[in-house]
Amino acid sequence: MRIFTFSIITLIAVLTAIYVNAQTVVSDGFENWNDPNHPTMWFGVKTSFTSTSVTQYTSNVHSGTYAVQLTNATTSHKRFTSQPVSVTTGTTYTVTYWVRGHGEVRIGLFDNRTVQSGYWYRPYTTVNSSSWAQITDTIICINSYSTAEFIFSIRNTVADIDHLQIDDVTINGPNGPSPVLTITSPSYNQVVYSPDVNVSFAVANFVVANGTGDGHVHYKVDGGAVNMVYDTNPIALTGLTHGSHMVVLELVDNAHNSLSPAVKDSVNIIVNLSTPLVKTIYQIQYTTATPANSPYLDSLVTTSGIVTGTCASGFFIQDGAGPWNGIFVLNNTYTVNRGDNVTLTGLVYEYYEYTEIKSLASLTVNSSGNTEPAASVVTSSGVKSELYESVLVQIKNAKCVNTNSGFGMWTVNDGTTAGDTCKIHNLLYTMTPTLNFVYDITGPDYYSFSEFRVEPRSAADVTISGMEDNYTLEANIYPNPATSFISISAKESLAAVTIYDIQGRVVLQQLSLGSSEIKLNVSDFSKGMYNIVAVSVNGNTFSSKLLK
Repeated sequence: MRIFTFSIITLIAVLTAIYVNAQTVVSDGFENWNDPNHPTMWFGVKTSFTSTSVTQYTSNVHSGTYAVQLTNATTSHKRFTSQPVSVTTGTTYTVTYWVRGHGEVRIGLFDNRTVQSGYWYRPYTTVNSSSWAQITDTIICINSYSTAEFIFSIRNTVADIDHLQIDDVTINGPNGPSPVLTITSPSYNQVVYSPDVNVSFAVANFVVANGTGDGHVHYKVDGGAVNMVYDTNPIALTGLTHGSHMVVLELVDNAHNSLSPAVKDSVNIIVNLSTPLVKTIYQIQYTTATPANSPYLDSLVTTSGIVTGTCASGFFIQDGAGPWNGIFVLNNTYTVNRGDNVTLTGLVYEYYEYTEIKSLASLTVNSSGNTEPAASVVTSSGVKSELYESVLVQIKNAKCVNTNSGFGMWTVNDGTTAGDTCKIHNLLYTMTPTLNFVYDITGPDYYSFSEFRVEPRSAADVTISGMEDNYTLEANIYPNPATSFISISAKESLAAVTIYDIQGRVVLQQLSLGSSEIKLNVSDFSKGMYNIVAVSVNGNTFSSKLLK
């Protein structure tokens, strides 16, 4: 099950640094939280996000353990603001942050100015990438204010890359930027499968050299002896033992003294030197335990299967039809396609009770273009079951009862259990449903935010099987089957006629008809089944299937 993470802010007063005289107003990596929805140094009073739309994110952070995930799929922006800080008239503040995901982001400032209700914003940046990108922008204060709030303004986020995530925010004041040290690889808690690891890092606003620059780098492994580095090349660590290892890097001056304030970054590396267990997906998934964790949790396993769906954060594989035979694989390294037969090695992981394989050590594509396992037919109630987690499922004759259930989802009910519904999500494919249309829906069964939802992969996975049958307009359509033209004869004057293909796409629409008899040209339609909906000027409706 997928959930999100945040970055943290540390508010600092005017800094008198040994290296430079700089004012850092905000410096935060989202490592401190009051609870999973409230990073300690954010959620100022000008925040308009709800708590549930701000989430601690862990699956892909820029550095440290956490980032922040912001979810706002609407076209209207929402504000995520800092705790109050003091700002000064005429000061230009430089805002630097790391961002990934899918959506639009801009920075802003509330300084209680007399125009624009006290706010000022910079232009939006569109983000659509699973890789982290650094953004730097400036914003000018025009009113000195002791309880100002810096703003991230967010809109149009999309679930395919977990909406938007922000990490490692720095806001510098008028005296210039502070030195920055960032470990870029490996990521925090990354699992590596060798005793030898390269630690890559980046330095800004500081010249690393041997006596001829601003200073150099000290590093320690597991709190051991200090090692000195006089360039920014990757640091080669060798002979690491099985288990966790903490690496701390620090910028120091030419006399080996820490800067003021200290400039450090750290990363925890998990070295796994164990021999992988060869297991089927069924063996990894099947359990009778509560909670339903895999019996091979935290084990290194090798397994095989056919790829049944892909998205920005990973892919689904399955090695047979039916319960317990599917699993989700976290991946941003290897390229796979639906129908690929793959063998992979990675760690079994429970992400908020959703079983995954992550931290891949290897992946081999054995063959491509394979037939996918047959989808298991389930009900809107049965789909919400651990045994179908990540398995290809199909729910039949499911009526759309809500076209917008939030976060890219819509809701259906197949009528097998009164009032019981399930949600259809857009992790792999975005579909615009029609209220009261009845669909057959196929896709992997995904678990996120404590609920199961079906994830269609293409238009072919969502087909119209019918419509709600309580229509109130008397009408006839002929000829049916049709070749070139059809006629519609109704008891009332018609306001609109719409024809849909079997995948719910509008292929023809006539509006403002004003007649009870119309003729439509369908000669260009491909052979197949279509659905026609007619609406009278009195609001009564009629539907019928049309065979071409």
